[in-house]
Amino acid sequence: MTASPDKSRPLLSLQAGRAFAALYVLVFHLCFVLESRTGLSLYTWFIEAGHAGVEFFFVLSGFIMVHVHRADFGRPARAPRYLWKRALRIYPTFWAVLAVFAAAQAASSGLEPALRSAEGLARAVLLLPFETWPPITAAWTLSHELLFYGLLASAFLSRRLGFAVLAAWWGAILAEMALGWAPEGLAARFLLSPYNLLFALGMGAAACWRALPRAAAWPLLAAGCAGFVLTAWAAEGPELLGEVAATLGFGAASAVIVAALAALDAAGRLRTPRWMAFLGDASYSIYLAHAPAMAFAAMLLVRAGLAASLPVAVLVALTGAVGIGAGVACHLFAERPLLRLLGGRRRARRGAA
Repeated sequence: MTASPDKSRPLLSLQAGRAFAALYVLVFHLCFVLESRTGLSLYTWFIEAGHAGVEFFFVLSGFIMVHVHRADFGRPARAPRYLWKRALRIYPTFWAVLAVFAAAQAASSGLEPALRSAEGLARAVLLLPFETWPPITAAWTLSHELLFYGLLASAFLSRRLGFAVLAAWWGAILAEMALGWAPEGLAARFLLSPYNLLFALGMGAAACWRALPRAAAWPLLAAGCAGFVLTAWAAEGPELLGEVAATLGFGAASAVIVAALAALDAAGRLRTPRWMAFLGDASYSIYLAHAPAMAFAAMLLVRAGLAASLPVAVLVALTGAVGIGAGVACHLFAERPLLRLLGGRRRARRGAA
C-alpha cells in the first residue's frame, strides 16, 4: 500500500528541511568565525560536517524542480516563465546582500580585490564561478544552481532532449570520476564537479516518492538520517571518506530523507511547526546573510573586550542570533518586498517551491 499522496497538500516538511540545512551551515560558519576571531575552537566531527547543508540544498533543488514542473516538461511556451522565476528567486535577494556587503567593506577596510576589477565585479554580480572563493562565499553554490536550472530548461523545449542533455552531463561527470581524470581549467572543473550529481539524486527522489509504501516511509526516514550522520562521522571523525565520497554519501542520504519526508507529509502523517516553516521560507536569506553578519558581530565583541569575558554559551548564542536575525531581516525587508515588486507573489512554502 502506497502513501496515497495528496497532490494539493503543500509539502511543508521540505521547508523544515531547508531550515535545517541553512542552520547547519550557519553552525559550521559560527564555529569558524569564533575560532578565527577569538581563537575559541568548538568543532566536533558533526559540526565540521556542517557544509553538508549544501548537499541537502542541492538534492532538494533537484526534487523541487521535478515536483513543481513535472507537467511543464515538453511545453516550450512555459520555458520563459520558468527561467524568469528562477532568476527572480536567485538574483534580486543576492544583489541586495552583495550591495550591503560591498558598502560595509568600503566603509571599513576597503573593497576586496575581486570587487575592484570590472571582471571580478561582473562575475560577482552575475554569479559566475571564481577560481577561488567569491566575495560572498556562499555564492559558489548559486553558480551550480543556475547551471542546473539552465540545463533543465532544455526539458521544457523537449522532454526527450532535455533529459538526454542532463544524462550526458551527469554521465560525463561519472566518467571523469571513474577514470580519475582531473579537469583542467575553471569551466571544466565547474561543469564536471561531483556536486552537480546531487541534482540528479534529488530528481530521482522526486520520481519515486509517490510510490513509497506507507509502512516504509518512517523506516526510510530513519535510515536516511542515520546515513547522513554516519557519513558525517566517517568524513570528519576518522576521515574514512574522501571529499567526493562524502559529497555523494550526504547526497544519497539526503535523497532518502527528502523522499520519505514528502511521502509522510503528503499522507498527512507529519506536522511542521509554523516557526520551522517560516525559517524554511527565510532559509535563502539566512544562507546568504549569516556569515558576513556573524563575522561583523564577532569583530565588535572582540573590539569591545567582551569576547574574552563572556561565557562561551553566551558568546555562541549572541553571535548565532545575529546570523539568524540578519537572515530573517533580509527575508522580511528585502527578499519578500523584492519578490512582490517583481512579480514573485507565490509564497515559497506552497509546494515548497
